[in-house]
Amino acid sequence: MVRGALAAVFLGGQDVVETAIQVLAYLPNISLMTTAGASDLMSWVMEGIADVTPVAGPEVRDKLAARIDEKFMGAGEVFAALCAKAK
Repeated sequence: MVRGALAAVFLGGQDVVETAIQVLAYLPNISLMTTAGASDLMSWVMEGIADVTPVAGPEVRDKLAARIDEKFMGAGEVFAALCAKAK
């Protein structure tokens, strides 16, 4: 679901980085409505975000990694691993 939404954002010429950060910021609220824990949910969402980076390009990937690491301490390494897997 995240992959498709971010692909639409990218194809629509919108800001993929800011959209992804906003989605990740809402995850604690979303996790309250599911049986999944916040960390599992974040991993799944970051996997969907990472799947868009091969199409969006290295510049978007690097900006995403920097913003994720800045906003969500330690998550940048997880995101980088997911991006490597998405290639």
